[in-house]
Amino acid sequence: MAANSQNNIESLREALFATLRDLRAQKIDPESAQAVCKLSSEIISTARVELDYIRTIGGGARGTGFLEAQAPDRPKLEAA
Repeated sequence: MAANSQNNIESLREALFATLRDLRAQKIDPESAQAVCKLSSEIISTARVELDYIRTIGGGARGTGFLEAQAPDRPKLEAA
């Protein structure tokens, strides 16, 4: 299943930083910020599983799109 084009690592980062800004500005309470943090941790955990799977099978699988393809201006990451 393909991910929504807005459901990717960049949008997660943006949401987390927006939550941090809102928390500092006292626009949200600490409990709401904690809930966002826990949910983002779960999303990241699923991305790790996806990445591990792709590495295990030798990179032949197609991911969900959450972890975007390597940008040409960034160095390629080697599998551990």
